Amino acid sequence: MNNFDFEPYLTKFNQFLELRDLTENTAKSYNSFLMQYFYYIDSNLGKAPENVTHDEIRTYLLYLKNVRNLAATSINAHNSQLRTFYIYVINKPLDKFLVPFMKTTRKLPVIYSKSKILNFIDTLVHIRDKTIVALLYSSGIRVSELRYIKYDDVSKDTM
Repeated sequence: MNNFDFEPYLTKFNQFLELRDLTENTAKSYNSFLMQYFYYIDSNLGKAPENVTHDEIRTYLLYLKNVRNLAATSINAHNSQLRTFYIYVINKPLDKFLVPFMKTTRKLPVIYSKSKILNFIDTLVHIRDKTIVALLYSSGIRVSELRYIKYDDVSKDTM
């Protein structure tokens, strides 16, 4: 980037993310998306973010779709981050009709039979690994949530 200093925007954005107490991974993703956007507007528009129009933001999202070949879910993540940035840093909300989200389709997850899951768990050697896999599969929690589970978090009565 050579035309504009985006550091004050990043500082203010990161202060907002800290205030929201978002996870470290979410903050990293949002920062990555924002830096990509800054690079794009600096290279292609030479404008400060507050001067970028809805049309130009749509053009950026189309660039993500047609040039970078990102999936609709990834483009929507960029769009969501831009909305957060514009609302809380620039104080200029993006109109949902002028900058819409892309339509996405959800695939249903593959559900394995209980016997296949039990067979898989039986292949694991260490009890720790068996416990982790059983807990992840049976509870539906995220790996990042599993990292912070303590022994006392599990009810001994109901398991």
